[in-house]
Amino acid sequence: MKLEFPKDKFKWAITLAERSTGKNLSLMALKYVFLSAENKVLTITATNLDWGIKISLPAKVDKVGTALIHGQILANLLNHLTDDKIRLEKTGANLAVVTPRETSLLLAYPETDFPSLPVWSPAGRFNIEATEFLTGL
Repeated sequence: MKLEFPKDKFKWAITLAERSTGKNLSLMALKYVFLSAENKVLTITATNLDWGIKISLPAKVDKVGTALIHGQILANLLNHLTDDKIRLEKTGANLAVVTPRETSLLLAYPETDFPSLPVWSPAGRFNIEATEFLTGL
């Protein structure tokens, strides 16, 4: 996995996904966010088994791959980075977060432990006017 993108949208997405991670100590993978890079898109997935979130961001993907990274640690790291461009490189069991001035190495968790999200089907979808919805509430 090797990709590059602007920091601002990635920081927003990681912060949002980290809020969706579980605090359940019996399944450690729920504290992690799943990063997947392919076809010029970085997908960030998180769940707490009650609900999940999947965010897709445009990225310059040089090498496809996946990584499972502790959400809170990654969010804290992004809060302290000052550069606008970030490069992620997975080497073995580590994920390098590289900027022009700094390089940080994060330990990745095995991706096989991350639960899959249910697939949503738009078959039961419907539209309702906002005014009608608010009147009903």
